[in-house]
Amino acid sequence: MKKIAEMEGFTLVEMLVVLGLMALLLTISLPYSRSSGEARKLDATSQIIAAKLRETQASAIWANRERGITVDVANGLVIQAEPERTFNLPGGIHVKVVTADDEATADAATIRFFPDGGSTGGSITLTRGSYRRDIAINWLTGAIVISRGGTP
Repeated sequence: MKKIAEMEGFTLVEMLVVLGLMALLLTISLPYSRSSGEARKLDATSQIIAAKLRETQASAIWANRERGITVDVANGLVIQAEPERTFNLPGGIHVKVVTADDEATADAATIRFFPDGGSTGGSITLTRGSYRRDIAINWLTGAIVISRGGTP
């Protein structure tokens, strides 16, 4: 039979040091994990909108007909006409759309793609807190580029 002093294990002091280090790491990392969740949601939303824009552009080229995608700012919707699909923007994301004057109203704006791949051009800006993502649509080529603005 072993004596208590000879038994293997951790002392109370060692356990308290480990728990203290874990608490310190958690305290330091928690603010970063909260804000990175907002940035990830904004990144995912901007990727989805860019994919819908590219799909609309490909549809215009394939069908050899003009196609449009409407951003309903008032109701937080992105609406594709053909193929007919609607995407609800997640809560807390604010949208601003810049496009041709004749394609915009107070509550919504449409970006059109032409059979040659070009578009009316413009930009869609998504913000959530201090984070911002800009989706630029080139009028000549129809190229769609996402860039980060605000806090990375």
